[in-house]
Amino acid sequence: MKLLSVSLLAGALATPALACDLCSIYSAAQARAEIGKGFSVSLAEQFTSYGTLQQDSAEVPNGTGQSFDSSVTQIVTAYHFTERFGVQFNLPVIRRSFARPEGAAFETGTVSGLGDAALAFNLEAYRWETKQATFAWSLLGGVKLPTGSADRL
Repeated sequence: MKLLSVSLLAGALATPALACDLCSIYSAAQARAEIGKGFSVSLAEQFTSYGTLQQDSAEVPNGTGQSFDSSVTQIVTAYHFTERFGVQFNLPVIRRSFARPEGAAFETGTVSGLGDAALAFNLEAYRWETKQATFAWSLLGGVKLPTGSADRL
C-alpha cells in the first residue's frame, strides 16, 4: 500500500519533460543493466505514418490523399571504459516520404539524409541495489554535431 501511495504521489507531481532520441536509447540500455566494459554497436528504428488530417484535434476528411511517413534509424557505437563510465556516438539516418497538394498540382516525393550526430558520455554517479529495488543516478552529457542538412527547415 505504501508503494502504491508513493507511486500515485509521484505521478501526480510529475511534470512533462522533453527528451531526445539519444537519451531514450542510452537510458534503455542502462535500465536493463546491459552495459559492461568494451565496445558495443546498436541500431534503433522509429517509423511513424501520418495518414489522417486533423483540425482542432478532430479528424477531418482526407479527400486529396495526403500522407507523410517518417523513418529515423539511429546508428549507435559506444565504448565503456568501466561499468560506470562510457562514451557514445549516435548518427541518425532520416527518410521521409510525402504526398500533398501543391497549388493545383499534387506533389509526391522522398527526402533522405543524415541528421545531426551526437557524441555523449554517461557516468553512473551512484547505484544502490537490493533484491526488491534498484536506484541509479546517472549523468549524461555531450555535444550535438551539425552533420544534418537544414535545407527543408
